[in-house]
Amino acid sequence: MLKKITLSLLKHPALGGVLLIFCCVFAMLIKNSNYSYLYDKIINYPIFGINTYYEKFTILNLVNDVLMTLFFLEIGLEIKNEMLVGSLNSKAKSILPGIAAIGGMAIPALIYSILTINDTHLIRSGWAISIATDIVFAVGILKILGNRVPKSLVTFLLALAIFDDIGAILAIALFYSNDINQYMILFSLGTVLLLFLLNIYNIRYITLYLIIGILLWISILYSGIHVTLSGIILGIILPHKFSISQKYQDSIILFTKKLSYLTKYFILPAFAFVNSGVCITNISYHVFNFSLSTGIFLGLVFGKPIGVFSFSYLSILLKISKLPEGISLKEIFGISILCGIGFTMSMFISNLAFSNISTEIISLAKFSILFSSLISGIFGFLFLYKIYKK
Repeated sequence: MLKKITLSLLKHPALGGVLLIFCCVFAMLIKNSNYSYLYDKIINYPIFGINTYYEKFTILNLVNDVLMTLFFLEIGLEIKNEMLVGSLNSKAKSILPGIAAIGGMAIPALIYSILTINDTHLIRSGWAISIATDIVFAVGILKILGNRVPKSLVTFLLALAIFDDIGAILAIALFYSNDINQYMILFSLGTVLLLFLLNIYNIRYITLYLIIGILLWISILYSGIHVTLSGIILGIILPHKFSISQKYQDSIILFTKKLSYLTKYFILPAFAFVNSGVCITNISYHVFNFSLSTGIFLGLVFGKPIGVFSFSYLSILLKISKLPEGISLKEIFGISILCGIGFTMSMFISNLAFSNISTEIISLAKFSILFSSLISGIFGFLFLYKIYKK
């Protein structure tokens, strides 16, 4: 009986989002209590050093640079699956969420850039914070509404979030990498070529791909590009489960399933815990009028819905795309509000964008993301709940 209840709980679509919220709130409570020093001690606990690249390889580095690589590996697998057999496997299916995602990235980035135009270059570099949607939270909230939500609407949100992730990944690769080492870049390209050759010559051993993936992670680490991109590359190159032998298909399905559980129930909650420790007492009143916090808030809460819905509506009006069967423009608008939940990817980009700025700025950025995501989640849920209540 207990086993059945546990399995049922683990399969619940909202559990991942609940764990994220719990870890986020727990981290903030500790950080703003008398045990703040304990939180700092935990996340900055030194594990080991990698030559001279890390002065101290801490738990924070382990989560953000190693565990998040596995998260990006899952995204890579998901992108490939959707493009081959899922919601992005045809032009007709992908064009509307693709256009919606472009609007959902362009408008928030534009709002932030306008509001921070008179700030320093380092502050302006946070323009990408509001461009991504947290797929775990957004889909989790949608699933809470139950079977009343059309499957086509869930598919639309998944496809849109995947395009968002692709945009965020490109932003990280192009704008948040520094001190590029050309020799290690060439070595990384050689490793990627080796992975492609394994795929082309039908080598079907996951362990071999993972070993070379670790080599790719190390080479990208020293190249100056952010290491999590190695996860995306490996996920896209891995042979797809529907195009190969039954033996490999069984192993890749098992690997993907275990990776999904690991990501949902451990990696993302761990990321939330080590990155959500925002000391609110350090954020003075005048900072709330700061263009950075305003840019993030307006970008996520207003920019996302405006961008996603307006681009969707115009593409349908101009007959560039079609509204998916069984859903209305009202439902698309509800989804566009949920897209303002930035959280995971937004927090990740804020770490990269403001790594050379004071901790007060990073705390402000994270607090703005958390507050904006909360507002978007509540209003998105209430809007869709009102539609489906009828």
